[in-house]
Amino acid sequence: MANRLDGKIGFPDAVGLYDPAQERDACGVGFVANIKGVASHGILEDAYHVNSRMDHRGGCGFEENTGDGAGILTAIPDTFFRKIAGALAFELPEAGRYSVGNLFLPTDEPLRISCQQTIEQVVTAEGLTFLGWRAVPIAPKTANIGPAAQAAMPFIAQLFIASPTSDSEADFARKLYIARKQFSARLQPLVPDDQLVYACSLSPRVIVYKGMLTPSQLFPFYPDLTNGDYETHLAMVHSRFSTNTFPVLGSRPAQSLHEPQRRNQHPQGQSKLDDGPAGRRFIASSLAITLKKSFLWLNRTALTPGPSIMFWSFCCCPGAAFKNRS
Repeated sequence: MANRLDGKIGFPDAVGLYDPAQERDACGVGFVANIKGVASHGILEDAYHVNSRMDHRGGCGFEENTGDGAGILTAIPDTFFRKIAGALAFELPEAGRYSVGNLFLPTDEPLRISCQQTIEQVVTAEGLTFLGWRAVPIAPKTANIGPAAQAAMPFIAQLFIASPTSDSEADFARKLYIARKQFSARLQPLVPDDQLVYACSLSPRVIVYKGMLTPSQLFPFYPDLTNGDYETHLAMVHSRFSTNTFPVLGSRPAQSLHEPQRRNQHPQGQSKLDDGPAGRRFIASSLAITLKKSFLWLNRTALTPGPSIMFWSFCCCPGAAFKNRS
C-alpha cells in the first residue's frame, strides 16, 4: 500500500487552507430515461454512449486500463431475468415481488460457498424466499481490464429473492434492507482482508452493475448490459474520479466507494453531511424518525466515517488500486 511522503497513513492534519473534511470527488455522471416510463434496450445503448464519453471524468492508475471505477444503475429488467430464471429452473413472481442483487463475494471457493449459505440462512430468517444464485458473466479480456483491477476482482454473483405474498412492496424492501445489513455485518469481519462480501444493490426496483473499471470498460465487461433482452426505462451512469486516494483507503469500509449508489447517483449532498460525527448523527437521527423502531439498531452501522457516503467496491485488495500512483 502506498505511503504518504511523510511515511504516515491516513489524511494529513488540517493546516492552512487544507482541511481533510473537504476531500471531494470530480466524477462524471449521466442520466438517461424515457419520460413515459417505457422500457427499452435503447436506453442502455444511450447510457453506454454517455458513459464511454466520460473517460476524461474518470481516474485511472499508472495502468491506463485500471480505472477508479465505473457503474450503472437501471430498473430491474423483468423480461431478461425471467429468461435467466427459466434457465436456472425456478420461476419469478410478478415484477415488484422479487429482487435481484449483484454481490461481490470471496474468490476462494470454500469460503464463498460458506458465505452464500449464511446469506441464504439470513434471507430465510427474515421471512423472505431464497430462489437461487447466478454467476454473473464477465469478460475481463474483452474489456481489457488492467492487471491491478484483475488482481483485485471478486467473484460476482446474483442473488434472487422473492417476497412473501402478504407483503407490500415497502415491507419487502424493508426486509431486503435488514437482510443485507445482517449478512454484510456478519460476514465481512470473518473474511480475510483481501476478500470482500458486499451487496451492490438488493432492491425490488433497481439493480447496480459496477466495478473497478474505466467508463468505456463497463459494458464490455458485463455482457448482461449488451443483451438485447435487457430493457429499462432509466439508466444512471457514473465515472469515478477520486481525489480521496490517501492510504486511509486501505481499510475495509473504503472498499465500498464506487457509484452508482444503491438508490441515487452521486453523493455530494451526502458528503457535506458526512464531514464529521455531527453530520453522521444528523443522518442517523433522520433515519430514526423515518424507519421503524424494530430495526433501528441496524442503522447504527449504516453510516461510516470517510470522505463521503459512497460505495467503493470491487477492489478486494485496496492497495492494488493505488500502489502505482505514488
